[in-house]
Amino acid sequence: MQFQDELAGGIVLIRPALQSPDFQPGTSGWCVRIDGSAEFNDITVRGTLESANYVPGVSGWHLDQNGSAEFNDITIRGGTSLGGEAFY
Repeated sequence: MQFQDELAGGIVLIRPALQSPDFQPGTSGWCVRIDGSAEFNDITVRGTLESANYVPGVSGWHLDQNGSAEFNDITIRGGTSLGGEAFY
């Protein structure tokens, strides 16, 4: 079957990935693959970012646009502060 658009036929992605011309895994550029995985150098999220299994107080993780976060466990390497008081 022939499609006029070489990237997509209707809403189906024909190519295995959309990527920048300079894409090198782990090095440069960006890539969004047909399986839903992606690689970017930097990303800005305007809203909420959370795992697919997020249930408040139960499972997964959640970051929202005002800086609130919920995780099950967390490891911090180096110092951190809470209300301006440093913890090491």
